[in-house]
Amino acid sequence: MRFAPVAAVIGVSAVVLTGCSNKAEEPTTAVPSNFTMSAAPQEFKDDTRGVVKEVKDANTVVLTIDGEDREVRMANVLTPNKRNVDYSGSCLIDEAKAYTEKTLPAGTEVSLKFDPNAVGSSGYVEAAIYKGKDFINKNIVGEGLGVATFISYGDKFYTEVSDAQKAAADEGKGLYSKETDCSIPHMIQEHTDKVKGAGKLSEEEATEVYRDASEFYNDLQRSTQSPASWEGSFTTLTPVRDQLQELMDALGGNYYDPTGVKKSDKESASGKPVRPGESWSEQPNDADATAPAEDASPAETASAEDAGVDGLERSVDGEDSGS
Repeated sequence: MRFAPVAAVIGVSAVVLTGCSNKAEEPTTAVPSNFTMSAAPQEFKDDTRGVVKEVKDANTVVLTIDGEDREVRMANVLTPNKRNVDYSGSCLIDEAKAYTEKTLPAGTEVSLKFDPNAVGSSGYVEAAIYKGKDFINKNIVGEGLGVATFISYGDKFYTEVSDAQKAAADEGKGLYSKETDCSIPHMIQEHTDKVKGAGKLSEEEATEVYRDASEFYNDLQRSTQSPASWEGSFTTLTPVRDQLQELMDALGGNYYDPTGVKKSDKESASGKPVRPGESWSEQPNDADATAPAEDASPAETASAEDAGVDGLERSVDGEDSGS
């Protein structure tokens, strides 16, 4: 007897990753104390067998199971898609699909394993697809042709897929290569190189470079709050975080925050309080408060010096009287 998939209600909180260790890349979620996971009825059992009829996308295949054609999506895997408008979202789309077509040609027999927590959560039959002992979900990500994602705090296959992604990133494969023109690592390197060379440009041209690089940096930095997303799966990887830090270091005081304020201007403003209607340049430095003007007469110079000495004497007298 078969059961129709029922959407499971899964609570996943926003994840904030800190630090630079690999451990920080693994998703952690806060679960309410009154939360109870209620898995949907599972349509198929582990080790269900099917035969590949067609590859729809890099992570989706049509399998004939018990005489019925079903679309099966690789659990915990996102692959390039023409509808994905994120940075590098459609990068290597043809290469990724070609990999799956080569690995799982029509007529290939596969076996499936399931994560009860994910059943019915996306509207697809989501499964770990095995060809013999080869874990296809893990392998396509390990080739740098996909990214790891997760649905809930207890995803059964996430760790294996995530480890494959980390290895691909460390080795600079596919989507994680600086040599792949459409990849996020390539984009970061391109912005970094432009920023480092902006000193040779006109002020207007350099400002445009700094603003573009800052906007790009801010976009990717925001994605670290969503590690299950396409971009977030990249930006929570150590090699990519290191690249982003290099970009920030190159920008230095020329970095523009998400509100459009330049870092060097913000630092100047914090160091020089400004009265309404006055600019920073109109504010005297403390050291100049009693200093004589450059063209002051000897009498004016002496008067200014006397004022400084008199102030010092009053300060000393005040300390003496308070002792």
